[in-house]
Amino acid sequence: VSLPVDVLEMDNKLYLPLRYIAEGFDLNVLWDGNSRKVFLANKSRGGMSPEELSFKSNKAVYDGNTASMRGTLNMRFDVLGDEEALLDKPMEITSKIKGQMQYDPFAVYSHQTNTLPAELGMPEMVVESYITGDKVYTKSPDQDGWVMQEMPFFKDFIEEQMEIQADPFKTTEQMEEMGIHLTFGNDETVDGVDYYVVNQSVDKDKFIKAYKKIFDQMLAEFKGDIPEGANLEMIWWQLDKIFTDSSFELNSKIYIDKETFVNVLNRLEILADINIDLEEIVQELEAAFSNTAVAVETTAEEAVFEEEITSVDEIPATDEMGIPEDLFPSKLKIKGEIRGEIEMFNIGEPFEAPDVSDAVKLEDLMVDNN
Repeated sequence: VSLPVDVLEMDNKLYLPLRYIAEGFDLNVLWDGNSRKVFLANKSRGGMSPEELSFKSNKAVYDGNTASMRGTLNMRFDVLGDEEALLDKPMEITSKIKGQMQYDPFAVYSHQTNTLPAELGMPEMVVESYITGDKVYTKSPDQDGWVMQEMPFFKDFIEEQMEIQADPFKTTEQMEEMGIHLTFGNDETVDGVDYYVVNQSVDKDKFIKAYKKIFDQMLAEFKGDIPEGANLEMIWWQLDKIFTDSSFELNSKIYIDKETFVNVLNRLEILADINIDLEEIVQELEAAFSNTAVAVETTAEEAVFEEEITSVDEIPATDEMGIPEDLFPSKLKIKGEIRGEIEMFNIGEPFEAPDVSDAVKLEDLMVDNN
């Protein structure tokens, strides 16, 4: 057998070219730069590649038009400031999710119950959302009812996504663009049902690039509604900076019913180290702030308050924006873990939309609060 490269001998071990050997056994070879792992998987199941099976699974749900979902996510976060723990112990949150989605006409409803640590003495927090083609409705504990926000860009974005899902070539192209890698795991039988198993991982750099593309599209749609003085370039710079300085792994194990081809279960794991350079961000904000002239009228009450404050002997040192210099750490790190599973069921059952007839527009609510 003629090998493409020479065999390497090191520390009394022989090293062979993995890709050449693996492909000789009809295996796919994928490299994940984030985890620095090599994945080997059979090239096909039932004559399908992982990408083809994934498309067929998505189409099975798409053809049914509706699907229900439920699941549990266990989240664990620890926060460090300048390498020192800011929490007595990591924060653990359990989130139970249920909901339903519909393709045509597009609609998604979700109900999320978050349980915080008992020692905090806080009740369960329930958050609901309902998304249609051009509107987003939300309901949270601090609101009396539903709040509605116009989101006109959703309609075009959703139509584009549905067009992609209907085309296997576009679906594969988008997955590649977003850095989504699929490989086959071993088939499994659970409670008498046979499943294909597809493992999914995400390339961080490609994902960030794709995210920026979506963000730019959103900005283009929102241009007419952007508040005066808003610095969108600064917003993106901050997000890009955080993404670039951070690391994360996203892996999931997807169970696809061999008979219906429905993705009935997704077991996922997200590990993230989010690094935020607060000192650099504040410096950039100060630069932007110093270049923006804002005229503000001072009320009589504010003038009295200001006089009282300036009469205090000890006033903490502040930066150019008036923020105490020792209020925040210069570098913040959030270490997070999310593990859980999401089930999909009741394909094709009628969609049950929540009653949002009494929803208040967000802009009206903001005016009332002011």
